[in-house]
Amino acid sequence: MTNFLHGIEIIEVDSGGRTITTPSTSVIGIVGTAPLANAENFPLNKPILITSIQDIIALKLGDEGTLPSALYSVYNQTSAICVVVRVEEALEDSTDATRNSQLDMEQTLKNLAGDVAKYTGVYALALAETETKYKPKLLVCPYYSSIPTEDNKPNAIVAALLDMAEKLRGVAIIDGTNTTRSDAIDFASQIGNARAMIIDPAYKPSFNSTESTLSASPLMAGIFAKNDATKGFW
Repeated sequence: MTNFLHGIEIIEVDSGGRTITTPSTSVIGIVGTAPLANAENFPLNKPILITSIQDIIALKLGDEGTLPSALYSVYNQTSAICVVVRVEEALEDSTDATRNSQLDMEQTLKNLAGDVAKYTGVYALALAETETKYKPKLLVCPYYSSIPTEDNKPNAIVAALLDMAEKLRGVAIIDGTNTTRSDAIDFASQIGNARAMIIDPAYKPSFNSTESTLSASPLMAGIFAKNDATKGFW
């Protein structure tokens, strides 16, 4: 006979001699780039469990791309269980081993949106529970989810996040355009999904003096996780 869970499940993870206790609704899924990450510890398109800033350092995620700052945004708010998916940051000159080549934005966006059949990009989160034992409920793709298409519509990353939010019964926290209030309202009106939350504008981080602003979606995920732990399910 199948056993059904009624209410919110509390999950624990043992991390370096300490135990993190958090509601299952607070597991954060982050899809992004980290071009200087250790490739063995962070293989492309594979969900990896992160539970602390110490994990970021020990596993050698590096300090470039959107994943490192996203994780610091979360852990600047609270202790949390995060599942990250590193996606290739495409360069226009793929044969150039330096970081001087111009970012191929179109291909990078495709890489991040991913392929539902191949479980890549955002769709790699479908494998999170199998790979890490944790199912993310708060889904983000910092910065890149805010970039509109040429006809000023939400891009394929947004569609993928909403698709996965539906499958995982979670929430897609999507960055707005970070331009004007009217742009933000127009962007949000084109999404119109109960599982979407649009966060606009970006914010000024206290932990990183080199960045003027950062996408606020991981910050909001951290705030949700903190509220879940201290005040109950949002």
